[in-house]
Amino acid sequence: MIKKDKIEILIVTMEEDSFEIYHDIDLSTLSRKKVGFQFGYKMNVEPKSETVIITLQTYLMNGEKEIGMQSLKAEFLIEPFNSFVIGKTDDGYWEVSSPKVVDKMLDVCVGGLRGMLVKNFKGTSLEGLVIPLLPSKCFNGHRRKRKYTTCLFVNFPQFFLR
Repeated sequence: MIKKDKIEILIVTMEEDSFEIYHDIDLSTLSRKKVGFQFGYKMNVEPKSETVIITLQTYLMNGEKEIGMQSLKAEFLIEPFNSFVIGKTDDGYWEVSSPKVVDKMLDVCVGGLRGMLVKNFKGTSLEGLVIPLLPSKCFNGHRRKRKYTTCLFVNFPQFFLR
């Protein structure tokens, strides 16, 4: 039995949604110092299945130019669902009772996205490029108290393994 103040999450699915390096880009000519990432996510709620679906995207940037994209979709089962999801506001925000649960889901998604990028960069001139472990507080700028917008973008520099 779940305590009234305890919310549990279970990863139902996590999968690569898309990966693309734009065709007009020659990766071997990129300056590693100019490569960075722009992140965004969308959160959707499925009341029928009592799940929250998060799509996390990162755009690979060369300075100001977008050169590729990686995204992942994760579905989380929430218990008790009705205690967690309060509803959708008129201005398009999802209101939740515990923002820390959304932060935890974002942390899980960032870890998954990191692994997908390592796999997809292997054997290319971008091998060794990794995104930082982003603390969920990096995504909090878009949040209004307990309300979550459906989309946010945050910029971060690159990190290379030596």
